Amino acid sequence: MSMRVRVPGRQEAFPEERGAAPRRVPVWYAHSADEAQTWINPQEAHIPLDPPGDSLTPVSFADYDAAMRWYETERGNLPAATRAAEEAGLDVIA
Repeated sequence: MSMRVRVPGRQEAFPEERGAAPRRVPVWYAHSADEAQTWINPQEAHIPLDPPGDSLTPVSFADYDAAMRWYETERGNLPAATRAAEEAGLDVIA
C-alpha cells in the first residue's frame, strides 16, 4: 500500500509519482517537440523515441500554425527540459 504525501500548496502525490516527475517532464517535452517538428520541418530526420507511456499525453497539433504557437510558447523551456533529461539519465531525449 502506497502512502500519499501532502505538501502545502501542492496536490497530493504518491511518492513513486513524485519520483517519476523528473523523467515524465522531459519525455513529455521530447514527444511534444517531435510532434511539432512534424509540422514545422517535416523533412528533417526524427530521433526514434520510445512510446511516452499510457499516463503521458504529448501535445498534438492540427496544423503548422498550432505547432509554431506551441514552439514559440515553450522554446524557453526546452533547454531546461534537455538538462532535466540529462540529469535523469535519458540520454536519447537529452
